Amino acid sequence: MSIKLTKKQVNLLLRFTQAHKNLGMTPALAKVVALLTIVDCDKLSFEEIRITLGFSKISSSGLMF
Repeated sequence: MSIKLTKKQVNLLLRFTQAHKNLGMTPALAKVVALLTIVDCDKLSFEEIRITLGFSKISSSGLMF
């Protein structure tokens, strides 16, 4: 199940992702951290994060949190 993001949230996601990448995070981890920062949910499943960010199962299998 994908999380519905507003245009404002998408813009923040892009900006926060870039800021985290500038701090040395990998692009995938930067996107995950940015998503967790901007959403209005207390909990997100791995599948919700993966689908919302458009990660394949294979590419997301190596993500370590």
